[in-house]
Amino acid sequence: MAGQHSAASGQWCRRVGSSLVIGALPLTVALWQTGVAGAAAPTAESGVAGALPDAGTVAAGVSNAADAVARVVAQANPWQFQPSAATDPAVPPFAAPVADAEPNASADAAAPAAAPAPGAVSSNRNAANSTRAVPDLTAPAMVNPGALHLPDLAHPAAPVAPIKAPDGTIRIGSVVTPRPDFIDPQLSAQINDSAAQTEAGLAQTLDSAGFEPSRSDRIAADTLAGAVIGSSVGNIVSSPIASTSAVVGAVAGFIAGIPFLPAGLVVMPVVGAAIGYAVIAAPAAAAGAAIGAGVGAIEGAVAPGAATPPQAAPAQM
Repeated sequence: MAGQHSAASGQWCRRVGSSLVIGALPLTVALWQTGVAGAAAPTAESGVAGALPDAGTVAAGVSNAADAVARVVAQANPWQFQPSAATDPAVPPFAAPVADAEPNASADAAAPAAAPAPGAVSSNRNAANSTRAVPDLTAPAMVNPGALHLPDLAHPAAPVAPIKAPDGTIRIGSVVTPRPDFIDPQLSAQINDSAAQTEAGLAQTLDSAGFEPSRSDRIAADTLAGAVIGSSVGNIVSSPIASTSAVVGAVAGFIAGIPFLPAGLVVMPVVGAAIGYAVIAAPAAAAGAAIGAGVGAIEGAVAPGAATPPQAAPAQM
């Protein structure tokens, strides 16, 4: 009996000792880390005193060790008492989670109407990302000289939507002509788009100068049409001289292509003729375009228009 009692006592002591060792491990580790962090290497000035941690470091290590022991105790006893709202008034009562509102609910409610798709035809003259039909240019609003001023570049007018050319036509300002068969539809679309963008930018500038929108459209359309007509006239007028220059350029190109036989005799005369023609025709066409644009702008400004209806006077109190 004594032997069995002694063996049982020994096993109980070993279990208790193991538990104490396991429980003391966090305290030992915390104290060791605190000592390593707080201790400084001795120097010539401090001597041995510099190697000892001060009182604040020791207190911090004891506090860390106490926290570690508390965590071990909490893990060893998961059934410890937890305060609730019924026993501790400081703990707020449990409430069901409230579902968050949809993040896009308010944004969708306050969002403006979707803009028209690019390329869509709109009846709004200032619609963004869209085109508009050809407006009525026969009766623009009368010009009010008192409202005209220099364009305000800092605060320009609203953008003007470009005008969509009718199907199967080439439109440059007020000049509208059927598309020839030898011109590719994609090329004609690019011509129409470039002309419409230029016309819209000019109309926006005229709006910023104080012109009525219908008068701005008329002046912009006549300006582009005048530029095209003037360029054609200048090219035609200069064609006799330009043709002679083309012949001279072709001869010069033939001579220059002799060293590059046989391709030089085919390519160089064509290049020389083109250069010789452009030397005369390009300046004439540019001058004609400038003159025609000025004439078109004046024509659009002085064209007879409809009188602007007078605004009603405010009621007298």
